[in-house]
Amino acid sequence: MPLFGQTSRATELLAEFLPQSFSATALQRMVWRFGERVEAEEARRQEAVFENGEVPAMGEGPTSRLMVEADGVSVALQREEQRRGEVKVGIGYTGWKRVAYQRYQVEGKVVHIGMEEPETFWERFWLGACKRYDLSNLKYVVLNGDGAKWIPEGLMGIPGVMQLDRFHLWRALRLGLGGEEHLASQVYQEATNGGWDKAKGLLESFLDRPDLSAERLRAAADVCDYMASNRAGLQDWRSRVESQSGDRSLGAMEGNVDKLIATRTKRRGMSWRKKGVHAMAKLLQSVHEDEVATYASPYRRKPADQSVTARRTKVLTRKILCQESPFQASLPGVTGPHANRPWAKLLKAIATPSLN
Repeated sequence: MPLFGQTSRATELLAEFLPQSFSATALQRMVWRFGERVEAEEARRQEAVFENGEVPAMGEGPTSRLMVEADGVSVALQREEQRRGEVKVGIGYTGWKRVAYQRYQVEGKVVHIGMEEPETFWERFWLGACKRYDLSNLKYVVLNGDGAKWIPEGLMGIPGVMQLDRFHLWRALRLGLGGEEHLASQVYQEATNGGWDKAKGLLESFLDRPDLSAERLRAAADVCDYMASNRAGLQDWRSRVESQSGDRSLGAMEGNVDKLIATRTKRRGMSWRKKGVHAMAKLLQSVHEDEVATYASPYRRKPADQSVTARRTKVLTRKILCQESPFQASLPGVTGPHANRPWAKLLKAIATPSLN
């Protein structure tokens, strides 16, 4: 996690709202400790379920299906053996709701983020989904990804289908076909509607054109290989499983990647330690899942020595009880050796009249 830049900006913002200021280094340590607590709890639950065979507790929202989308974010590393690392992001949801004209929002989104190995990532993702949903009656999963090899592992043996992410498919076609959008659109429509043979024929016809430069030929061959290796995910998922009224094409991942992790980790030439970016990922995950209070450690002042505190309290009490008014005067005659004489008692009674 960088010591300056965004961290320094965060300390400036905190200073505007909190009575106590924090240095960039102190804030960095707080985020690292937060990430360590989340990591420890997730590792404990993962071991309990996937190694010790415990049955995970299910959430209260029953669902018969789950849409899952995953992607990786490449971040620059510092003081590590590798120059770059990948933060994996996964979201799950049960459907869509309309929020405005031609605008929809996914419902019941669950998020998992981390710089983790694929097996660890998916096991923890599904444990997070179990906390939100009752998956005991899950019938199928639709898994959307960009074709990366680690993404299909997310099915975890659950019945379901893979779909190649439409954003990545369309981008690959536009780049591979040299910006010829009409042809790219034709190939896209054929491929997503189940006509792989026709889509392949259009690509092969393009590759046979004599006017292609070597660079354009390589780009077109690459997109052809990309689609062929992800052929199983080309056809729209709604034609392969039992869909419901109001179902839409998948493709929420690209925007979620930016909002969840990319904007925070890739701006302004940032570079990270693995531990730091993983801790930041866990913090952002906890913010979305409303679990910050679960893992946050409240600030506690160092307890003072009890004997010192007791002495200070005793002295303060004595000062309060013995405090004199600036208009109060003493009468030595009524407290001296003649205090029991009648005239002394009379003066004392006049100076301190009874409240009764």
